[in-house]
Amino acid sequence: MLMQIVFVCFMAAFAAGQDTSCPGGASQGTEVVSGAYYYKCDGGKLVSAGCIDDKSAKVPIGGTFISGHTQKTCILDGSGRLTVKCTACVTDDGKTVTAGQTVDSGSIYFNCVQNGEGVDLQVAGCLINGKRVAVNDKVTSGDQVLSCQKTTNKDASAVPAGCFHNGQQYDIGSQFDDDVAFYHCKKDDTSAKAMAVGCVNDGKHVYDLDIYQKGDNFFRCRVQDTTVTADLWGCAMKKEDGTIEPKSIACTWDTGSDPINYVNCCIKKGGIATVTQLYCLYTYRGGRIQVDEGCFRIFDTVAAGCKRNADGTLTMNTWDAKDITSSLAAGLHQC
Repeated sequence: MLMQIVFVCFMAAFAAGQDTSCPGGASQGTEVVSGAYYYKCDGGKLVSAGCIDDKSAKVPIGGTFISGHTQKTCILDGSGRLTVKCTACVTDDGKTVTAGQTVDSGSIYFNCVQNGEGVDLQVAGCLINGKRVAVNDKVTSGDQVLSCQKTTNKDASAVPAGCFHNGQQYDIGSQFDDDVAFYHCKKDDTSAKAMAVGCVNDGKHVYDLDIYQKGDNFFRCRVQDTTVTADLWGCAMKKEDGTIEPKSIACTWDTGSDPINYVNCCIKKGGIATVTQLYCLYTYRGGRIQVDEGCFRIFDTVAAGCKRNADGTLTMNTWDAKDITSSLAAGLHQC
């Protein structure tokens, strides 16, 4: 019994005097940083404990940390050595995605691509109106065409690339027509617009403020930013030789031959303009005397009367002033 007590006391004294420090002088339980890794002193040995991230923080084995656009995991390799493995891509807003997958982030979407032992977050395209549009592809948005363009390796934006009009796409700088106008596709700082240049009449271009004939009327082309209007301007007067002469609204002119002539006027009625004869003229002693509709005047020995016909035109007849019973005077009174 005495011998057992002596042996136990001896072993206790031996254990109390045993050195458990690690290489470098680290004491039991102390963590030691070496480069990108850290270790723990345990029983005189430095045991792998974890990795050091970009901010000098300790990451235990199996833990992850973010480095730029990459998620890294602290692991032990097949030889039991500490190493860092790239395990996922990370977007600016903190979304993670593994290699081979795609993720939306803000107005862009990315592909996570395996690059040797690492992964690379690459711009794949833009998010336009909630839809994915690949880099260099185009999509219509309202009245314009947008193209997804890469600005940096990690950024892209939708930029104006053309105009969209009546179901057709047109490049910036191009000119095109529809049934009523012709346009120039123009780009400013933020958008592309089909800017109206002028009107189209029978397939021909008419510029702003110019007039053009359509049927018996003339219209003035008015350009208003992206649209045009056709303002009623006047009448198309057909001359005896068959040519057309434009007459503006309220313009008056004479037709006929001496001694009988008529005063005509281009009058607006609703949405059209019509040529209307206002009154008759009789040439007397070198001047033209007005004879109104429904009356007659005496010019020495000649009576001249002005009547309205069923078609709206005027007719001036003359007769012997002494013949008061002339049928030509029927329905007329003296002016």
